[in-house]
Amino acid sequence: MDATEQDKTGPVRASSRAIELPRAGRKPRDWKRLAVAGVAGASVLAIAIALLARNVRQGDAADAAPVPSAAPAAAESTAPAADGVALVGGVGPARSVSISPAGDRVLAIRDRGVDVWRIDGSRTAWLGVDGDRVDGAAWSPAGDRVLLWGPDGTVRLWNADTGAMVQTVQAGMGFVASAELVDADHAVIVSTDGVRRTWDLRSGNVRVERGIDKAAPSKPVQIDALTPDGQIRAHLDANGGVRLSRIAI
Repeated sequence: MDATEQDKTGPVRASSRAIELPRAGRKPRDWKRLAVAGVAGASVLAIAIALLARNVRQGDAADAAPVPSAAPAAAESTAPAADGVALVGGVGPARSVSISPAGDRVLAIRDRGVDVWRIDGSRTAWLGVDGDRVDGAAWSPAGDRVLLWGPDGTVRLWNADTGAMVQTVQAGMGFVASAELVDADHAVIVSTDGVRRTWDLRSGNVRVERGIDKAAPSKPVQIDALTPDGQIRAHLDANGGVRLSRIAI
């Protein structure tokens, strides 16, 4: 049929409604929906990142802040241990303990010798007596030397730092009741028979004086001693071990 037709009223014009056929391979136009979905997804991701960053900052602040405690921490106690700190020394139990006049050394008498420690507990010397027994010991005023004596009346002078024997003197055949380093150059030895001997350490000479001193009783065993400032205590335990304690003030 022709594009124009005639009817009873007249000619018919060409139709203005053109029929549009679909093009091969063409997809529906959904890019707007994709764009909206992409913007929404980006917004969600940005929010998640912001929340994560805030949590990390809060966690760092919590780590840096001090942790509150239920009660304030107690100050470190300066009280000594119940039984003190054991000082390692020679063989056998100690019978007596003393502290030097300067308060910087500790001495303990055992059957066959004397231990000397610094006040911090480090051992400096063992003043050993071969084949003899130690009956007593005395410090020099400076605490750097020690007098030892035994049952045969022999008195020995020792270096408290090195453990070397410096001099020996025979103070008669009687028992020694006491011995003392009165100064850097003289020691006074009193025997149980009442004889006093003054030992000149420079020359080695001994001046004997009889009838001057009465027989001195033997000194009691000293099992407890304090430094001059009263802050450190040296004592013997039940087994003859030497222990050092700090006195709480």
